[in-house]
Amino acid sequence: MEFKYHKGYNGFYLLDNGKFKKPFQKLDIELTKINLKNSDKYLSFEKDRILLIDESLVVFANSEQPNDNKKNKVDTIKNVRNNSTLNKYVPQILIDNIIDLIKINGNNVKFSSVAEIIENVLLSDLLFQAKSKKLFFYNKEELKKKLNLYIPLRVITKELSDDIVANYPGQYVYEHLPLDYKEKEMLYVFHFIITVELLSIIK
Repeated sequence: MEFKYHKGYNGFYLLDNGKFKKPFQKLDIELTKINLKNSDKYLSFEKDRILLIDESLVVFANSEQPNDNKKNKVDTIKNVRNNSTLNKYVPQILIDNIIDLIKINGNNVKFSSVAEIIENVLLSDLLFQAKSKKLFFYNKEELKKKLNLYIPLRVITKELSDDIVANYPGQYVYEHLPLDYKEKEMLYVFHFIITVELLSIIK
């Protein structure tokens, strides 16, 4: 895929036959860099050159699924970030972290579905809820540093998927959860729970 820097909108945007594709599709530089790094590839994001990036490594800004309507994608992410239950029990940086994890993996996974399951877990388990609330004692930079150190964003490979499932605390597989624990959405829920458990221990 080809991207060119748009001076008016301050970002790299997708090209189609040498012209900016409409509706505009902005490249998420930071998440795309993570994908490139995980694939052992390097790219210099120079503003005066056209970027060529493998489609499988591209992450668009404010995107949920590549073929969804742009307004719906933005609204969905916004709704998850403004979810009152999540904001009450989960630091914002952890919500953004799980959103970014879904974005770099590019799976057909809805943010809202993952958020709904996490919300059910928080409301169903008071001990886990307390562990999550404990993380508010971190300041934002400290929490971000520990996330990058212990649980950096990465592509969820088959091996990592198996590892997440193997290390998932069994007590959180509730009968009333709307999805089977082997479904794609649950991998991100597992990742979130393992993140909270780890950070609550090292705090």
